[in-house]
Amino acid sequence: MPSAYASARVNSAWDREELLHLIEAWEEVVDDPKDRLLLSTGERATLHARFCAISGSNKRSLSSVTRQHHRLCTSYRLIVSTNKKNLKKGALGWFDLSAAEQHELRRVHTKKEKGMTKNVEPEEEADAVDTPKSAWTTRDWALFVDAWQEAVDDFIDYGNEPDEKVKLPNWLIRQKFVALGGPQDTTVGSITAKKRCIIHSYNFIRQCVTQLEELDGSDWFDHTFNERFRLQRKLVSPKSSQRVGCEIDRETYNKIRAVLAKEEVLGRVTVSGHKRKRGQKKPRNASVSSEDSLDSAPRSPSPSPLLEAQNARFEQLMHDLREERMEERKQNQAMLLEILHQRNPPEDPNQNVDFMESLVGKQQEQLMDLFAQMHKERQQEREDFHALLRQLHARS
Repeated sequence: MPSAYASARVNSAWDREELLHLIEAWEEVVDDPKDRLLLSTGERATLHARFCAISGSNKRSLSSVTRQHHRLCTSYRLIVSTNKKNLKKGALGWFDLSAAEQHELRRVHTKKEKGMTKNVEPEEEADAVDTPKSAWTTRDWALFVDAWQEAVDDFIDYGNEPDEKVKLPNWLIRQKFVALGGPQDTTVGSITAKKRCIIHSYNFIRQCVTQLEELDGSDWFDHTFNERFRLQRKLVSPKSSQRVGCEIDRETYNKIRAVLAKEEVLGRVTVSGHKRKRGQKKPRNASVSSEDSLDSAPRSPSPSPLLEAQNARFEQLMHDLREERMEERKQNQAMLLEILHQRNPPEDPNQNVDFMESLVGKQQEQLMDLFAQMHKERQQEREDFHALLRQLHARS
């Protein structure tokens, strides 16, 4: 079976029977509260194993089952929240709403789940506008680092296939941050800015740690905050002023270093706000990754630019694909809303549902074709690159 066809088959839309099997496995495996969006590594593995046992098939991967559970849980929470809110207002329940109204609620709820919008009630809106946002405290920064560490650990164990690796999403850090007790109104944009800031502070303080040790052999973290604040200008630059960096203690410093190392495993490390390619890293032992273990001989330095070019091309293709998908989604949403508002309602209300399902099905088919083509091109590039590596090793 061709790889593209296999990929399309495995990632095809879930049917009703599969969803019922997943719900049954969900009920048996997940502990209370069952509407948790994030499951532990053990729960994800057990859920996948139980689903395969109930359905009698293992064509769905761990990552596919995990993502589908997240979608079901999100939909369930949306329906419960909508019914509860509309019951107080005396409005219609979820299943009595039109398809267009349900679509709009899903769109807003998805943004809220990812932290892109804030859920502010009208009566609270005035207070929210008048209340200025306070600066992050030392506790907030410590919570952020803990949330970042948990998000990286969960994302590494999320069950992604080797060819499904993507960068760590900042909305996951935001969810962890709020779960640990951070402010509920923290947005993904705020998390992104704080992540950039903490990485910049870490790199700055790393210079101070190194230079102070070379200067007099003392330990940077043995000094008080005021002493560090004075020392940083002497060690790095007279114009420097890193208050956040000076508040980083030894434990937090080591946590940030460990998190950055784990993000490097994911294939993407952010240094001072800029992305560093895999090809710029120092050579590693052959046991570190499967690509480096192709040959037992030391890796030649010449493939590094080739690897960088391969990664750059793949990332550009992924960026183009995301842009294309977003544009298609906007066009399809606009088209669907236009049809719903202008089209005369048929006598049979079920015809609206059939029409919507037909359009959504065609959209899914187009997306699957794009992903299958992308997967096939990526596989061919990897094979060509591995062949080139073998030739270079043979010549050396």
